[in-house]
Amino acid sequence: MTRNKPLTKKYIESIFTVNLITGKLYWKVSPKYSSVEIGKEAGHVLKDKRNDRHYFYITIRRVRYRRAHLILLLKTGVWPKNQADHINRNTLDDRAINLRHATVAQNSWNKMPAKRKNDLPHGVYLDGNKFRARIKKNYKSIHLGLFASKEKARAAYLNAQKKLFGEFAMIAGRKV
Repeated sequence: MTRNKPLTKKYIESIFTVNLITGKLYWKVSPKYSSVEIGKEAGHVLKDKRNDRHYFYITIRRVRYRRAHLILLLKTGVWPKNQADHINRNTLDDRAINLRHATVAQNSWNKMPAKRKNDLPHGVYLDGNKFRARIKKNYKSIHLGLFASKEKARAAYLNAQKKLFGEFAMIAGRKV
């Protein structure tokens, strides 16, 4: 996304028919010097070079915007200062209910953990014949304790995640 002057809610509503339930925008007017068809869905999917994820982009006045940012503006009336977080982690799901304002750190708390080679859940490590629970925040590792079972260690990790990250805690299998 380009760092240009943010668009206004009023302007977006003047050029698009908006469906916040589906997260889609449809052209209400045809921009100057454009072959855009009125009533056609606006935008296209592109791969972001920085993170290898796909996002839906819409070009307005020769500037490319993420559709999620436009939908979030329409939902809240405020242009995202940092990022638009996809609650269900699907970057192509721009439904208003699936988007929220987030800082870079908050957005990173909601990402899927890396695959592990062993069968232990994320945040749980084998320590002798016990299971250690550990979590990180702001690059600092926080020891949560030693437990007799991996299930108890996982429960401690999930509890700490809720306390540290609040609504941005990544809970496996969460759907919107």
